Amino acid sequence: GDWPRAAARCVVPRLRKHSVYDARVQETCYDGYSTAFDSPFSGLADRQAETLVTFAATTPHSMYSVSEEVGPYQIALRWTPGDANDCLFTIWLVEIKAVDTDYTRNDWLPATECDSRLYRDKDFCTITQLDSGYAGPEAHLRSNATYAARVTEICETYTSVYDPPGGARERAAYLDSPTYYLPTQYWPRTTVPVPVDPVENLHVVRRCTDEEMAAQIMEQVCLDHRSFELRWEAPADSKDCRFRYWWLEVR
Repeated sequence: GDWPRAAARCVVPRLRKHSVYDARVQETCYDGYSTAFDSPFSGLADRQAETLVTFAATTPHSMYSVSEEVGPYQIALRWTPGDANDCLFTIWLVEIKAVDTDYTRNDWLPATECDSRLYRDKDFCTITQLDSGYAGPEAHLRSNATYAARVTEICETYTSVYDPPGGARERAAYLDSPTYYLPTQYWPRTTVPVPVDPVENLHVVRRCTDEEMAAQIMEQVCLDHRSFELRWEAPADSKDCRFRYWWLEVR
């Protein structure tokens, strides 16, 4: 290393856990490309360099549902982190599943809104959708439904001098915390939604004229003499309605 001669120490990083190593050191000198003036190596006796056993993160605990944040399509969870020990924090893996409906097929699905990839002390999140593998209505939480929840602290990959450059590395799963399961009596339940009010000012705009019919000027409305145009006003407050489409019936 490039440091003062008086700094006769070195910390060797990125080694494997709980392993024994040989080590040796020599003093090198500047003399062109010659190594004639370098000292002989001095080695350790009986392989005395040993790395320690690593300790996994301990179990997060005290998870509960924040009732003030519960709505028809969302729940909020808070928990207390355990001790990180030798875990290099990556994310909080929070998973939930519906327990009184089969729309999630009873699978544990990650709530990606709880990842908190940058901050280990971010121990709160509001969940509105799940990582279901596709963008669709099944990814959103259902109203009036109960959810089980669990949380795990996920640890970063430890690199090692034995890892091939640019090669795949195994994640340090042995340092992940045990999974904490929210007790049954604390399972959160989404609320019953408040329905939207009826539309207002439903009216017929006008009938199609014979000239428009002949010229097909209003092709989308005036397809034939049995057509008419309707318009209405949506309520200003949609309440808990998640708009899907307008449904129109005539008789």
